[in-house]
Amino acid sequence: MTCKALSLECLEKEVLLVLCVSAKKLSYEDTIKLDLELHKRYKEVPPSLRMGRLSSSITDEAHMVMWRLNIELMYQRSLCVLHRDHLSHHRSNPSFDYPRRICTNAAL
Repeated sequence: MTCKALSLECLEKEVLLVLCVSAKKLSYEDTIKLDLELHKRYKEVPPSLRMGRLSSSITDEAHMVMWRLNIELMYQRSLCVLHRDHLSHHRSNPSFDYPRRICTNAAL
């Protein structure tokens, strides 16, 4: 599967996820399953298309840098959308620290 096809598939899942979340809330277990799948798909992105230090990308072509940025932003945005329902509902329960940490890290 090409990286472009992978990105489009991830984007499609993200849009469907947003629609699903707005229609009905995902259970915590389903959220974790989708989280694992998202991490797995992100690890399949070739290292040449992963975001690194911008200082090491000075000699790269502009479209490659933009492609890396887009993949990274799509991944981080997907994490935020996926975990946002569990961000505030269970503040006092420490077992829900994972979604809060993921959302906070992805937003930064």
